[in-house]
Amino acid sequence: WRLQGRLEVDKTEIHDQLRGVISFPIDYVRATLQIVQSFARRMRYILLLSRALLTS
Repeated sequence: WRLQGRLEVDKTEIHDQLRGVISFPIDYVRATLQIVQSFARRMRYILLLSRALLTS
């Protein structure tokens, strides 16, 4: 019984560690994507402005 209980605890600890390892890159990728998106939006805005200035 004691061994079984310890195995259960080990399993949940490993599971929590795995979840931490998996969720960290996901959060990092999400943050990076947001930065890239805002940068792309800014670049598109600048391109539209420069095109408008060139054509006028």
